[in-house]
Amino acid sequence: MFWRKKKQKESVTNSTDYTGFLFVQALEVSDTYYQALVKNIPDHPLVMDKENHWYFYFAIAASMVGILDQRESYEEKYLSLMRRIGEWHDYGLEVSEDFNNYLKNSRQLSEDINKLNVVIAQWLYFNVKETIEIVDEEIEPFILAGQFIVDNFFAWFSKNEVD
Repeated sequence: MFWRKKKQKESVTNSTDYTGFLFVQALEVSDTYYQALVKNIPDHPLVMDKENHWYFYFAIAASMVGILDQRESYEEKYLSLMRRIGEWHDYGLEVSEDFNNYLKNSRQLSEDINKLNVVIAQWLYFNVKETIEIVDEEIEPFILAGQFIVDNFFAWFSKNEVD
């Protein structure tokens, strides 16, 4: 019985440590995703020569999506994740807040949570291309990225069986 209490205490103590694992995974997957884009659609105008943009914005979106479903411990994990992002990149906090505000202000998302992938795709597109207008022919890799992020990072804590 003593070991159970100790184990539970460690779980609570390490709860925010898992945001570090989430963030590292987001960074690794961001790089891997970009390499797959280069391999599969090298002629796309927004793939080549945009590696830093893809890496940065994909990692931010994936990290922030990873904590979206956290009801009870969202604030704690949010602060921990923001600290890590701020230490990683000078503009990390600003861009993370921009992403969160974009999600909050999205009409599509307020009408249907299943549109999360589309909203992420739009945000990625606007930031990677540095524009506010979408060209339909250019959006495909961003739609794929949005879906990939939702599939792999939404409910990350539940999928990885951590609190």
